[in-house]
Amino acid sequence: MVYNLLTQLIRKQFYITSNEKYTHAVNKRSIERFTGKHPLLTPELIIVNDQPYGFKRLNRRLKSLEKFPIQCEFEYLEETNEEFKVVENFDLYTEIATPIKHHVNALENLVKANASSIIVERVKRIGSPEIASLLIYSRLGELFMDHFYEEELDTGMISEPELTQLFSDQINHFITFIKSLDTILQDQTPPTA
Repeated sequence: MVYNLLTQLIRKQFYITSNEKYTHAVNKRSIERFTGKHPLLTPELIIVNDQPYGFKRLNRRLKSLEKFPIQCEFEYLEETNEEFKVVENFDLYTEIATPIKHHVNALENLVKANASSIIVERVKRIGSPEIASLLIYSRLGELFMDHFYEEELDTGMISEPELTQLFSDQINHFITFIKSLDTILQDQTPPTA
């Protein structure tokens, strides 16, 4: 139930570009990975005379979102009927390597404002310290460490609409954070001291 709910939300919220699945032959433990793009990058069809003609050109301000490939990883155990999948772990994250020298204060303020739903790690390169990798994680994965949602659904501790809303809110925070971060990184003017 949780697997189906999450995959529906992921497919609805992101522009999915690839999907991979790895399954252990003996114990039916699987890892499934979706790679996608920010929803603002979803191609829009041009229709001429009720026929698809091509795709609309993407706004230049949105093209920078291409630098944020979104990864969704599920780790689950398939029950014997293979229809039921018990999600044990879930990660939603993206990574970008960029110069952030002029944006540190704005980035810190953005991260503090979103600390309840986002984790950001900064990794500096040894050879070129002006370039840093930012690893952006949704806190949705932490919820799976604290809760066993399949059991909570079965016992009535949480309803399906409540769980859908919880997951949807976390995914929307992640999407909004990426767009806000992109806006900060696009601003090339160094702040005045």
